[in-house]
Amino acid sequence: MPNIENNIFQNINPDEHIRFLFVRTDELRDNIISLPMLKAIKQKYINSQISVVCQKHLAELYSKNPSVDTIIVFEKGKFIEDEEYRKTFIKKLQRIEYNVSINPVFSRDPLTDYIALGCNAPLRIAFEGDLMNISPEAKFQNDQFYIQLVNVDESCISEIERYKLFLKDMNIEADNLLPELLLDEASVQFADKYFNDNELTVTDTIVMFPFDDYGLKSISNIGEIIKSLPQYKFLFLSTEVIDNEINSEINSLSKSGRTFNLIGQTSIQQAIALTQKASLVITADNSSVHIACAVNTKNIVISGGGQFGRYYPYSNLTSVLALPLDCYGCKWECKFSERYCLTSLDDNFLIESITRAVQTEISSKPRVYVKTIFNKAPGTPEWEWFNHLVNADDVELISFDQLPDSLDVDELLLQSEKEIAEGNYTKAKNILNSILTENPDQLDILNNLVVVEILEKNYEKAGQLLSKILSIDPNNDVAIENTNYLELQLVLYNSLLEAENCIKVDNFDEARQILTKIIETDNTYSDAINDLTVIDILEQNYDDAYAKINKVFELDPGNQAASENLSFLKEMINLRNKQLQV
Repeated sequence: MPNIENNIFQNINPDEHIRFLFVRTDELRDNIISLPMLKAIKQKYINSQISVVCQKHLAELYSKNPSVDTIIVFEKGKFIEDEEYRKTFIKKLQRIEYNVSINPVFSRDPLTDYIALGCNAPLRIAFEGDLMNISPEAKFQNDQFYIQLVNVDESCISEIERYKLFLKDMNIEADNLLPELLLDEASVQFADKYFNDNELTVTDTIVMFPFDDYGLKSISNIGEIIKSLPQYKFLFLSTEVIDNEINSEINSLSKSGRTFNLIGQTSIQQAIALTQKASLVITADNSSVHIACAVNTKNIVISGGGQFGRYYPYSNLTSVLALPLDCYGCKWECKFSERYCLTSLDDNFLIESITRAVQTEISSKPRVYVKTIFNKAPGTPEWEWFNHLVNADDVELISFDQLPDSLDVDELLLQSEKEIAEGNYTKAKNILNSILTENPDQLDILNNLVVVEILEKNYEKAGQLLSKILSIDPNNDVAIENTNYLELQLVLYNSLLEAENCIKVDNFDEARQILTKIIETDNTYSDAINDLTVIDILEQNYDDAYAKINKVFELDPGNQAASENLSFLKEMINLRNKQLQV
């Protein structure tokens, strides 16, 4: 395996002439969102030469980019099917003798690895990534040939944040990675002429990209959306020719004089130029979100949950319409009979949310319009907040539906406290956050949320919430008490880490002393009891270990670490019994 702890880029002189190969074999969205990486690389390695490998139809995306010296294109279908085509392409790359091969695709696939590794650059860097597009066997084999793999914590979902970490591993600090698109003059002139010929203006034109990138969802009831916004004209775009009922509906609407259909009739650059001239983009989950952000156009995206939080929202220009469910983050591998995250975004929610978003000024943060009621039936998912995918503090949440009349805030608060007592922290946070969408500064709710964050050891988040509460009410007794509790938990947590380091080096006596002091301070600190259990198992004090595990289950019936320790204990006992039999 590559040694990812030793950063090879620390030894590279940024003033040297370096030939980089930037491998981007995927689709339009991925290429757009990674564009800022090229600028950051060029600024760091000022004498470098950057070549980009991309699909042939995406070459125009890079044609005006000052950070790109050479564009090398390929035809994806032919590359996959024609072995001779592949060999010829790779030999062409090898003749250039690149110094560094960069594979910035997080969900790597065999094709991208084949090019990134096949170019024979001595330095080859990629994400360690996931298994979304590659088998474990193929990934393991390919990993051996990269010199440096960028390891990203599972909690880092955002693609842009991942790119920041990738660049950091290249010894590049980059805070602003928002995409920018530069247009050729011919495309700008095309857009100007089209607007003039059809009497469109920047203030009254909405561009709509009605189809998503996955073939899963198109914007339904377009006629009602248009009817709800009578002050606007609508220009429909897609860089692919799509012949279906939606396209037919758009053509029929054109008779009104308020809709214009250019689906499949523009180049990528022309579609970008038209988007730049519009006041707003309304889109399904597709590349146009990133096009709009890159040309500074306000946009509204109708989103499902497959990869929620990965590609957007990152710009304050974006408003997302969503129905959060507990299956969010499925990577479009839906386990239900239908994709409820999409099919349950009913027309009333879409139309009213779009109308509200159109009429609202741009926020300082991305907005997420949330449908908070889901009529659950047997065999369907649960409604659940998406906190594990998008940090609620990074967006402005706007609730579309009111909380059910049968559950007032006091009842919800009691329900959340019950969930906390039973150790169901995720459910408790969902309830508390649902209240905060309507009452963002309700201090008792915020204080309860602080407790949950502390129990989940999200200490930084808990501190941020306490700062917010005390800025509103400096004398809030509960917040002051929670602050003291947080400080104590931080001390205990640091002591716990010290004890676990002692266990790693078999210094059990010192670890036991530290853990005992923790429990004397807080006899409900289950993590310390669990660590004592580990010591007992390693020292073969199995009866003591079993008693401690039972104690943990009394405190926290669903404790995963205790379950793992119990399994480990049973294995050790079985192993001992077999040895005694022999």
